[in-house]
Amino acid sequence: MEYTDEFINSLIACAKEIIEAPKKEMVTDFSHRRNDMRLCSTDKKYHFMVFMRQSEAFNENFTIGLNFMPQTGEPTLCLFRCNGPHGEHINRLDDNHFIGYHIHIAKYEYIRSGLKSDKYAELTHEYATFDDALAFFLEKCNVVNASEYFKITKAEIDNQLELFNDGSSSDPDKKTI
Repeated sequence: MEYTDEFINSLIACAKEIIEAPKKEMVTDFSHRRNDMRLCSTDKKYHFMVFMRQSEAFNENFTIGLNFMPQTGEPTLCLFRCNGPHGEHINRLDDNHFIGYHIHIAKYEYIRSGLKSDKYAELTHEYATFDDALAFFLEKCNVVNASEYFKITKAEIDNQLELFNDGSSSDPDKKTI
């Protein structure tokens, strides 16, 4: 299978349904809380596994990821991950270093170079907590039935933030808290 950036982006963006629900509560495993769920594209062509992990000691240390599970016998491929700050990240191909909340995205260039598919990452200001990251993740990965399993969506978080916007910003996209 050829994992071009276009194909990877189409897998991330395609409409998906939860077909195996996450547990109602995260399960403690050593020093992390964890949960998983299975997704299927709404056209039934693609299958995915979502993993959620959060440190018990440092709640900002978390990851929420989307694995593509090819039905052709090829290995699972991590397409997209939302991470909290957990130390310095280095993008190996361009030697870009940073610390902070970040998003990993599978890239053809990394796969072709023999690196892990999701080794590339970029900083984000889309979230600052696990719950915000989960809402962002569910929206970005187009999980159409997420509200059946999760209490809050990114739209609800944005609406809550809007309550605190005093309207003084000239930038309609800029929210003040």
